[in-house]
Amino acid sequence: MTPLRLFPALLRLQAFCQPRCASPWRLERAEGQALQGKSLQGRALQAGFRIIPALAAGCVLVAGCAPIDQRTFNPQASMPPKVDTPVAVRHKAPSRHPFIEIMAGTPREDYVAPVTKAVRMALARKPNILFIVEAAAPMQPTPAQQVAVLSGLTRDLATPIGEEIVKAGAEPLQLEMRAVTDPDLQQGRVRINVR
Repeated sequence: MTPLRLFPALLRLQAFCQPRCASPWRLERAEGQALQGKSLQGRALQAGFRIIPALAAGCVLVAGCAPIDQRTFNPQASMPPKVDTPVAVRHKAPSRHPFIEIMAGTPREDYVAPVTKAVRMALARKPNILFIVEAAAPMQPTPAQQVAVLSGLTRDLATPIGEEIVKAGAEPLQLEMRAVTDPDLQQGRVRINVR
């Protein structure tokens, strides 16, 4: 049976089960609607067709939104890191003033008394102090000339200063000696630093 033929029978059954006070015009109205094709199923279908444009508009609006993800709160998330290439820069050593600095060519009698006095003062303040004697020479055109200049500076100035430091009361273990080349220098010198 088709739904249109079944529906009036169901309405009659419903009217029979209802109390006697039900008005007969309701039954006639329901039967008339059923015959015109406006059954409950038809009305549900029409209501569904009215909802479809609203659902379609809602889908379009939701599709226009960006989903919440980690970029919502941090725009840089999941992007590869940007690595800056460092520029080669020649770094100068920090300009610390040495404890004592003696220029090359200074006579021995001119630096013995000040070195002895400074060493005794440093040992009185800190008995386990370390004296760093550094012979620094300017850059030379060839490695052989560089070795000759550093050897002469060490032999003529750095070694006698180290001996004076030990004579002033420092232990040989408290003395560290080194020779370096400094391209910024114009004249050789011996620097005494303490640590």
